[in-house]
Amino acid sequence: MNDPKPTSFEDNKPVDQAVATLKPVGLPFVLSDEELARDKILGGEMGVRDIAIPFLYVLQSNSPQAMLEHPKYIPGATATMLVLTNIEKVYEGKTVGLEFIPVYYERELVEWRDRNAGGGIVRSYDKDDPIQDKVKFDQENKPRLPNGNLLVETAYHMILVKRPDNGALTYTCMPLKSTALKESRKLNNMVSDARIPGTEIVAPRFMYRYRITTMREQRDTQIWSNPRFQQIGPVESREVYEHARKFAMAGAEALSRARETEDPTMSNVGMGDNATNVI
Repeated sequence: MNDPKPTSFEDNKPVDQAVATLKPVGLPFVLSDEELARDKILGGEMGVRDIAIPFLYVLQSNSPQAMLEHPKYIPGATATMLVLTNIEKVYEGKTVGLEFIPVYYERELVEWRDRNAGGGIVRSYDKDDPIQDKVKFDQENKPRLPNGNLLVETAYHMILVKRPDNGALTYTCMPLKSTALKESRKLNNMVSDARIPGTEIVAPRFMYRYRITTMREQRDTQIWSNPRFQQIGPVESREVYEHARKFAMAGAEALSRARETEDPTMSNVGMGDNATNVI
């Protein structure tokens, strides 16, 4: 079976714009564009505190969603796929991947309880906090604090993911750690090198679209999947740009809320934590 062809943001509208241009299909009645535009503001207003922000991860062979007998298993999920938690959707990763718009970024040092101790975030620190000087690596090459907790350098990317299943732009947290940090730096290089078309002015972080796919890597007897990023082009409309800008302005608050629900059993890492032995 041939893999589906990648789609573009231009194929579908974001949530805020879609309701103003939607031609209802399958409804037993007809609504005009004007009625839809009028009614979209009704029903209350939701902000980042009112939604469960999904996390985007690259699945490894020992990720819960890819383990057949695990309670979190998602039918069809395998290593190298991409998963959006909270909505429990998986997507092919090696060739098609997902399109997204980066809107906000922070790099932090995050203290975690060990999984054997129940897991969970203890607290986060500024990326330059001197607590990192207390870290010693254990026999599994994990960064340990004197209290036994892990201190993990984490690059948090808040992004708008285009979901192929419904075309919506979904506000998402993509935490990158360990071997994925080098891919985070590559993404940030692309973002910082981007210019407003026709000028030499640095473009806003959310002016361009990118694609995430996955690639397999191996070192010695271990094999894992890392993300890979590619710039596609500018956002296709002012409506999408304003949609992304709105979420960029809420980035710090959204990240704070998302971090509270980060799953200790999931991690966009490679060597050490989520790698699988080849033999």
